[in-house]
Amino acid sequence: MKLCYIYNEDISSKHYQHLLENFEILSVDLDTTKEIPSAEIYILDLKHITKELSLLLKNTLEKELHKLVYFNVPKEYTLLHFQLALLLQCKSLITEKQDTQKIIHRIKDEYYEYIAKQNNQSQDECDQSLETRLGFIELLKDKFLAKTKRLGLITIALKSVDEKQLKVVINEINSILKESLQLAQYNGHFYLAMHEGLEFETLKQKAKELNIHLNQLASLHNIVLSHEVYAIDLEGMEFEFILEMLQDLEKNQLSNDLKLNSQICFIENLAEHQSDEYILRQMLNTMKFNKVDVKLLNIYKGLVINSKASVVKVDDRFIQLSLQKLQIEAASIQKQTTIEIAGYSQTIEASLKHINIQKGIATFEHFTLMKTSVNARKHGRVICERTTNINISADGTSLKGVILDLSLVSVAIKLPYTKTLDKLYDKDVVLTFELSLQKNKIINTIVRKGSVQRIFVDGQQKVAKLICDFHEDHNNEHLISEYIFQRQKSIVKEIKMLSLKA
Repeated sequence: MKLCYIYNEDISSKHYQHLLENFEILSVDLDTTKEIPSAEIYILDLKHITKELSLLLKNTLEKELHKLVYFNVPKEYTLLHFQLALLLQCKSLITEKQDTQKIIHRIKDEYYEYIAKQNNQSQDECDQSLETRLGFIELLKDKFLAKTKRLGLITIALKSVDEKQLKVVINEINSILKESLQLAQYNGHFYLAMHEGLEFETLKQKAKELNIHLNQLASLHNIVLSHEVYAIDLEGMEFEFILEMLQDLEKNQLSNDLKLNSQICFIENLAEHQSDEYILRQMLNTMKFNKVDVKLLNIYKGLVINSKASVVKVDDRFIQLSLQKLQIEAASIQKQTTIEIAGYSQTIEASLKHINIQKGIATFEHFTLMKTSVNARKHGRVICERTTNINISADGTSLKGVILDLSLVSVAIKLPYTKTLDKLYDKDVVLTFELSLQKNKIINTIVRKGSVQRIFVDGQQKVAKLICDFHEDHNNEHLISEYIFQRQKSIVKEIKMLSLKA
């Protein structure tokens, strides 16, 4: 959408630079020209006002049919400023104390709402139009309470798309999802389409078709498009839960539990049957051209170190990133990292080439595409400080092993392989082990019930690894929690010490 920024003397608003990043800006200095171009939104930033200037603005802006006018209040204002704002029927006033991002979101929401009202569309046409966040929530609530038909959502999170290209992308989404009950700009570049009366499999197919079209559009218009598409079945969900889930999706903070929810389906960001080289190239291009934030993941002694990093430079051989301090330290020890990019289920494993700890800049090379998540067990797991024996009991059988790593929800165990292990899969077991807390150095015996979820066998070395999930049991959970917290702190100290020696 075009925004015409009209000023005299100079641009005084602190919001201007952020507006440049979110709108196609046409800047007009009234001290040098009296020609005001056509636009959809106008912001007036005027140091001084005269009668002639007021008439010029009134006569020009009255000719614009679909427009919104906002008035920036200068530090030194007069009564004439507010009279002009009233004369031009400004939508609202903008002051220096207002939050810039809230201003930007409000302008976009109010513009789409204004266009819908001006067009005086029929109800059917309004269902196809781009609605505001509040309008969408009200419709969702009404439909949710009525419970007459099955409801489903397709969510589209667009990452760092240029405003000029965004209009093309939204038009494409509109045309593909034209049968949706409503398409809404929920917040920023996060869009929702509500569907009614569709089975979940049909909804997922629509989401896949949308994804294919978006990839084709990106190729046709040479757009490097980073996006996330989800299909969601709302059947049986609580309304408050839905709003919280949408907030998590918008922020790309969906919990592991929700990722495993059978009513939430992530649609892979790439066309099917593409080579690893093609996928890796797309992921590198996403970082290079869209300047998206990425996440880095390192695992040291079971401790998962996962934080955001910003892209400094990307080319065919190197990725240069600005990292947070602990991530820098972990990567410097392990000489590698794993890069996660929003919108892709695959990750990139990269070797460390060079690191500047003072500047927080690291350069990585030798990229390898990893087909799956490197770590599905991210629940604060740690390797114990010393060898910790554990006893596994089930159906009158007792086996002994050692703990590989421990978390609040599970434990990984190494033990010699016997045929008895084959009978333990998916069975309930009793786990007994000892933990020593630093504060009192008392050895605590932990007894937990659990179930064997996975068994890995190394036939050559005749050893096995078990993953056991704990059952809910609050009797000694606080002891495990305190031990993990203490162990995490000591591992972090160890990482910092090793990084100083590296």
